[in-house]
Amino acid sequence: MRFQTTLKWVQSSNVFRVATLALGSLLFAAACNISSFQPVAAQDDAKKKTETNNKPGQIKLHRKAVVDPAKGNLQSHTIYVPEGWKMDGVTRWPHPRFFRMLPSPQISVSSPDGFTATIHHTALFSDPRPSIEYQNAYGIRRPPENSSDGGSFVKYRPDSFREWKTLFRDVIIPEQYPDAKSIRVKKVSEIEQFSSVLKKRSQALFEQVNMTNQQSRSFGLAELQSIEVQGLMIEAEFEQDGQVNEFVALLGLHSIETQMQGLTQIRWSVEPNVSYVGPKGNLEPKLPLLSAITGSMRPTKSWMREVQRYVAMNTPRGVPASNSSQSKLANTYSDILDISHKGFRARSSMGDASQSKYINSVHETNPYSYGGTSYQLPAGYDHVYTDNFDTIILTNDSLFDPRVEMKGSGTWHKMSER
Repeated sequence: MRFQTTLKWVQSSNVFRVATLALGSLLFAAACNISSFQPVAAQDDAKKKTETNNKPGQIKLHRKAVVDPAKGNLQSHTIYVPEGWKMDGVTRWPHPRFFRMLPSPQISVSSPDGFTATIHHTALFSDPRPSIEYQNAYGIRRPPENSSDGGSFVKYRPDSFREWKTLFRDVIIPEQYPDAKSIRVKKVSEIEQFSSVLKKRSQALFEQVNMTNQQSRSFGLAELQSIEVQGLMIEAEFEQDGQVNEFVALLGLHSIETQMQGLTQIRWSVEPNVSYVGPKGNLEPKLPLLSAITGSMRPTKSWMREVQRYVAMNTPRGVPASNSSQSKLANTYSDILDISHKGFRARSSMGDASQSKYINSVHETNPYSYGGTSYQLPAGYDHVYTDNFDTIILTNDSLFDPRVEMKGSGTWHKMSER
């Protein structure tokens, strides 16, 4: 989910950001396209290998880098991209006035025949809701959307499936696909298995809310918190370039609601946050591969150190509160921030273990590992090889072995299904 029309991630101008990203992309493409600088014989040999690896019943995935322009094009993430597909993406940092948001990547991987997998920015929002009585008594109004609420980005949380439908129809899909027409959100539903794993991952957050409520009761305070965790799926379709496309989004919704004497304060986040698009009637068979792509994203250690420094500088726990209510809200927000931050470190299929289980049960992917590293990959392939994870090859050809046919191109290992 992104709200790109109002949320500015970096202080520099759009022209500078686009130029920096373009330069970074060109430099990376030049570094990867080594074959263009090889002798003719080497190019012919590479062409034969590519033709061999692109035959039916085989998928070749290449590890690509995502850069962070705000950190001097530091490599922030890696992601696997099928051969012949295109990756677009960049990691962005929040504007200083939204200092309680996390930096995160926005990455899209697209195929020549119209399929796209997108990992959206981590969304972390504030939604203050003062009652009419509270507004009249204290002169405090509900802040407008897209404004800053003490470092948080104000976005009103949808309270029903109907409101989620409206948000995707009127805001999310038009922003992501400006040329989309006849947008129809067919269904919003909760995936119970997805929700169950999200709740398990958020157990510490549930415990913190219970402890806060116990303390409030013991001091006779009329302040109570509630927590809601849901795994949502949004299904839609729209027309683009004369073609009808299917759209599926998977969202991990975390909300903490604090009630205190006429004021309802909601802190909510969306992580993980992925979507898939493809020609109508053809998206379902592609979901195993698309989910494997989004699930392959990994942050780099050097970039994670930058994130950890940023979190340490901006955690609300380090900000003195003027009263107990503000202190509790700050701690609540920090807990949500921690959950989102841990999502970077625990990323599996489509961003975390919850979607991994969902994909396993519905969309046919399996975990494959080598040397202690594992990835969620499409099922139905008898042999899976990797050259220390720069490339992964999935094949059903029992006669194909890259250790023989691609000898000299690297050291290949067979990955085992867990």
